[in-house]
Amino acid sequence: SGNDTKDARTRVLLKINDEFVCENSHYSKDEWGLQTIVFKVTLSNVAPREWVFQLYAVSDKGTVNLPHINTNYLEKNLISTFDLQGIAINIDQNSAFRKAKEDVMNLLKDIPCGPILIRLAWHDAGTWCKDTLNGGPHATMKWNTVSGHAANKGLEVARNFLEAIHNKNPSISLSDLWQFAAAISIQKMGGPKIPFRAGRKDFTEAQSAPDGRLPLAHEGADHLRTVFGRMGFNDQEIVALSGGHTVGRCRKDRSGYEGAWTANPLKFDNSYFTSLYFNEKDWKPSEQDGKGLYVAENPNRIMLFSDFVLIKDESFRAIVKRYAESQETFFKEFSSAFQKLQELGVSSQLGPEIDY
Repeated sequence: SGNDTKDARTRVLLKINDEFVCENSHYSKDEWGLQTIVFKVTLSNVAPREWVFQLYAVSDKGTVNLPHINTNYLEKNLISTFDLQGIAINIDQNSAFRKAKEDVMNLLKDIPCGPILIRLAWHDAGTWCKDTLNGGPHATMKWNTVSGHAANKGLEVARNFLEAIHNKNPSISLSDLWQFAAAISIQKMGGPKIPFRAGRKDFTEAQSAPDGRLPLAHEGADHLRTVFGRMGFNDQEIVALSGGHTVGRCRKDRSGYEGAWTANPLKFDNSYFTSLYFNEKDWKPSEQDGKGLYVAENPNRIMLFSDFVLIKDESFRAIVKRYAESQETFFKEFSSAFQKLQELGVSSQLGPEIDY
């Protein structure tokens, strides 16, 4: 690792079956200088094959778990060796993200760009396919072939904002930063805190997902279930994530539509659902581009066809009603769904929650 685990300020702890059993007891280095830490423990009542291992690096700067540990043991003498080759122990992770949060907050203070930062994170993560096991939050939009997809039009604005912050925080992957900035934006605009874990890897252009995986604004309920189902989302999660439209607006030069979903597009609340459900009669079909747009004149707002189907489909409508009646319920279920979105295809690779 980049840190010497022999440093007196750093300890490595072993946890088996959710119980800390000992600190590191022996160090060795092979001829290539790769460090191996050996733990010797005795558990008479638990067979080694039933052990659940986890290592932690602990210092005065914080605690970080060490993912992807290759565990091998000798059953007869109960010795387990953990090879740390390739493991990056970054005990400064929390402080790095707190610094990045400060930079994102300063950006949001200067420029009210929270909604487009959320859109960037969503369009990056929303490419995941649970069947082909590709796509997901890997910052592939940095490549021209992906940024040129029609759904990603206008997102260079968000990427440029975060590129400047990434240059100041190079220890954080670009894909982590995109997702983290969205979480910060949601909370800054009044929404729930999204639990955030780091460890996403930036992908090469060759690893990019194909075009056409994001939902289309003029399609209906079946289309939503197909697109979100490919990512592994159910009806409740579809409606919860659709609630992200409580902030932001459509722009003619990007989506072909013009207008905001709510009266205050910079406030994250449940007004998207209250407008849909309690003011359903206010929404009238619009001829704008002939793509199934709905408008409400007072105040001037819009709903896309993919929004309006949420109160026309029986299953979706019941969930809209719950969220319109309880912002607390919406916030709780949105937070869970958005964390799931941010971790599509990478959940097993991520570390513990970042304290931000």
